[in-house]
Amino acid sequence: GDELAGSPDLRTWFSTCSAIMLHLSNGCMQVKFFQDQTTFILCPLMAAVTYIDEKRDFRTYRLSLLED
Repeated sequence: GDELAGSPDLRTWFSTCSAIMLHLSNGCMQVKFFQDQTTFILCPLMAAVTYIDEKRDFRTYRLSLLED
């Protein structure tokens, strides 16, 4: 659909002393932690969550598998 075409826009964001949260127009939400630069990306369109560790290695998991 149109939500997958092109780059998403930033809808809203906020920052705390430990992290920044970004909410994008395609429904994705990203949380980046300042201390170790780890990141979580939740994507409802793909029904998945991605974790990026401090070494920049990443793993993506389907939400349905995380429920188990």
